[in-house]
Amino acid sequence: MTDVNLRAAGSDLPRLSTLRVSELQALALELKIPGASKLRKG
Repeated sequence: MTDVNLRAAGSDLPRLSTLRVSELQALALELKIPGASKLRKG
């Protein structure tokens, strides 16, 4: 069985633009995005 995690729009998640760089990096690592440690907020 495939484990799928669906999130509804308007959920209690913070908007990405309000997150600090360290929080964005942690989220990217959790989502297994390559190069997450080099991300910068622009």
